[in-house]
Amino acid sequence: MSKHILALLPIGTHSPNIELTICFINEKIQQGYNLTILTCSGDGDACLYNPLGLPSTCRRCKKRTQDALSHIKGDFTLKFTQKQNEFAFDYQSIEDLKSLKHLNCHVGYSALSTYATLTRSADINFQNAKTRKIINLYLQTASRLAESTFNIINNYNIDEFVLFNSRLNTYRSFFDLAIETGKATSVLEFVASQKKAIIFKNAMPHSIEYNSLLIQELYKNIGHLETITRGHDFFERRLNSQFSNEESYTKHQDTNTLPIEFNANNKNISIFNSSEDEFMAIGGSWEDNRLFKTQYEGLKFISEYAKDHSTVFFLRIHPNLNNTQASYLEKLSSLSHDKFIVIPADSPISTYTLMLKSDAVITFGSSIGIEATYWDKPSILLGNCFYRHLGVTHTPNSIEKLTKLLDITPAPINNKLGCLKMASHMINPDVNVCGYSFDGKNAFVDGKLLKRKKHLFQKIESKYTKWYTRELR
Repeated sequence: MSKHILALLPIGTHSPNIELTICFINEKIQQGYNLTILTCSGDGDACLYNPLGLPSTCRRCKKRTQDALSHIKGDFTLKFTQKQNEFAFDYQSIEDLKSLKHLNCHVGYSALSTYATLTRSADINFQNAKTRKIINLYLQTASRLAESTFNIINNYNIDEFVLFNSRLNTYRSFFDLAIETGKATSVLEFVASQKKAIIFKNAMPHSIEYNSLLIQELYKNIGHLETITRGHDFFERRLNSQFSNEESYTKHQDTNTLPIEFNANNKNISIFNSSEDEFMAIGGSWEDNRLFKTQYEGLKFISEYAKDHSTVFFLRIHPNLNNTQASYLEKLSSLSHDKFIVIPADSPISTYTLMLKSDAVITFGSSIGIEATYWDKPSILLGNCFYRHLGVTHTPNSIEKLTKLLDITPAPINNKLGCLKMASHMINPDVNVCGYSFDGKNAFVDGKLLKRKKHLFQKIESKYTKWYTRELR
């Protein structure tokens, strides 16, 4: 008897996600699976690309989904998310929102994650009517997905589940229910170039535990020498602002430039923050044993510490945060004083020159935390990340231990192999999915392009959405 697979098809406008999923589904059909596909009904559902659920955008998206379905090489049963009664949710804070569940699915986490990606917001004003409208729509959509998935699971004998990413409100409920069944679940994700994929088995791509296993498995599979070669090339490329596993964020910086306040006779510690929007709403081990709930709380503590000590701290705001939420960047700038220098995201001051010249480095999970250790700099980690358990950083678990590290400036961690393992993993052990290709701009299914042309009303809705969300970004 053939096995039965339930696949969640990304919304049509999610390209190249939808092309990759179609090609992966075709592989499953060739392996003999029976197929049921669940996709968005296009009936006012709110997603990352259409946060207000506007009708013309939904119709065009649904039409592109139909085009994608025509590329499936076999029979399938098609199901749509069903519109349900409105669900009531009460929340006044991020923690309230995170706690919201429907059918045991983390609808609150998924709504928060989608909103944070839409706005690039680390600060959320829950009293803002526009904010609440979008988050409420995201919650309703996540709940509909939960109801629809739950009904299919109860009426069909599903042996395996397939979906993309799993983080956003259009994915997370499906993932949560799939995992709850205990059946095999394949989560698709791209490498940085989007030309190949990574397949996560029964785990989110953001899982610290699963990535820890992948790091060790990759080292075992490719061996010590290949790990060293791959890792060393990664660190050299990063240091020289070249493509490593992704485009360099530092290629426009001046390697000869340091802050004018930088004095080699002082004790200088550099802090490298990172964007919080992707990982702020995953839950699980991302929130375990945190010294600070947010990066801002940690930065505020260090800024206050600096006022009573001789050490000079330099906060290098990640270049990726340039032109993101103004209120959050203003909060970071407000921490500045003569012992705590804030370097703007768009500053030409070199990240790597600053790292190499500093006495120590502090991160919240940025890759520069392992880069510092590799280049023999003391590295202090104040957040959760994929390399937390590799023993490559000083990782204080109390304020007292953090204060002691800041007082004494610890020695560099002697564990370059751990750094090399992480770097090798970041390059990614990718796989080809038959029929899928990407030329850097467009994705293809068996060499064919899915049309993405916008019609007049969709263009009008797109402009309206940008206007509506402008103050939130």
